[in-house]
Amino acid sequence: MKPRLWPIATVSLTLALVVAFALDTATRVRRGIGPEPLPALWVFDGANPKPWQFVTYAFVHAFRTHLSGNLMLLLPASLLCEWRLGAARVVGCFFGFAFTVSTGFWLLDWRDLYGASGVGSAFGVLAAALWLSAREFPVWIRGTPAVLALLYFGVFELWPAIQGRPSAGHVAHAVGAVAGGAVGWLLRDTHR
Repeated sequence: MKPRLWPIATVSLTLALVVAFALDTATRVRRGIGPEPLPALWVFDGANPKPWQFVTYAFVHAFRTHLSGNLMLLLPASLLCEWRLGAARVVGCFFGFAFTVSTGFWLLDWRDLYGASGVGSAFGVLAAALWLSAREFPVWIRGTPAVLALLYFGVFELWPAIQGRPSAGHVAHAVGAVAGGAVGWLLRDTHR
């Protein structure tokens, strides 16, 4: 199996997230007090979601640090998935995970939803599952994404929850992790 020299899906999705953030922040109304309001048209409205909001919320981020934090997980996980699955499946997974995370979040927590962290969680678990099943590599290479996923969830999800301060997106992250695990199990023997 030869990796592509140019990870087209990961690069395209990253550019789409960055461009969406740049367009969003350029058009937000500046009030001068506190954070600017997020664009209601694209954010997932937990009380009354519009059909497109089940996916568009993933492209809306509150601040640069919000976007950067999500990309820190999404980028490497998506690269690992693209290497195993190919570009078309990674794009399909992105939109499928976005829809699954918003649907699960809507059923469990009726708040508004924005950002790609749930999708990033799904990709993190998917990458771990795909690489654990990659028998053509030594166990230390196959296990690295799983160890990184466990560290991520331990530091950013489990530890704050133990301290009584679960992350703001803990429901979306949990739904994403379950979705990523399910898809990883289904695709465990799949590679380009």
